[in-house]
Parts: sequence; structure tokens; C-alpha cells
Amino acid sequence: LQPLTLDGVTYTPRKNIASYLLMGVDHDGEVSHYTNYFGGQADTLLLVVVDKAQQSYAILQLNRDTMCMVDFVGSDGTPIGERKQMQIALAHALGSGLEDSCENTVRAVSALLYGVTIDGYAAFNMDSMSLINDAVGGVTVTIE
Repeated sequence: LQPLTLDGVTYTPRKNIASYLLMGVDHDGEVSHYTNYFGGQADTLLLVVVDKAQQSYAILQLNRDTMCMVDFVGSDGTPIGERKQMQIALAHALGSGLEDSCENTVRAVSALLYGVTIDGYAAFNMDSMSLINDAVGGVTVTIE
């Protein structure tokens, strides 16, 4: 990444940084190939930024309703050259629900953040929530 100047202030990206996009998709059932617009929206978007030199991380939560430029993709999952401003959650829905949906969301998040590199991603559908909950030892909910 090149330095970015915004409102007269120049920002220089740090080195030894890795970014990973975590997506929570509003779809349940077995993940399989869908036709366009049925792959589910990415309702939760978390960018985990790892500083390897400092051995630390930070999480940037992106609101699903953030308006940004999103690529339309063809049936093979590649961008068709048309972009439109829309909710960032829809970037996932424009694909098949598989890798192309995730990669379209990665492109939208990267573009929104001035071209930041996203080194990896993971998408979780609704059915995975109980598995994740169990993996971390459960969550106690107290109703008052």
C-alpha cells in the first residue's frame, strides 16, 4: 500500500500487518451453490488486523448497512465490470454463496478501506453459531 493523504494528513501503512475478514452470513442449512442473489447477505463483517511485530490485534466492525461500491459478478463468480453503490452486506448475496461471494465481499471491504490488503477470510452461516458457541465453552445468558 502507498501512503494515503486525506484532508491534508498523510497516513503511512504499517509493515508486518495481516488482515482477515470474518463474515457472518444470514443463511442456514448446508452451504451449496445458489444462483445469484440467494447466497445470503453478510450481516456481520469483522476485519481482524494482526500486528505481527507487536504481537497484537484489533478488530474493526463494519456496519452491514455501510454504503460502498460493490462489483456485480457473472455466473462464474468473476466481476463483470459493473459496479453499483449499495449496502456492503449485499456483496456476498450477489454471488453463489460460495468462494465467489466471499471474494466479492473482500473486494468491497478492501475498496471501502482505500485498497487495504485482506490476507484471508472465513464465512460462517447461521448453523455454525452453536458449534462456535460450544467451541468456546458456551455462553451463559441471564434473563432478568
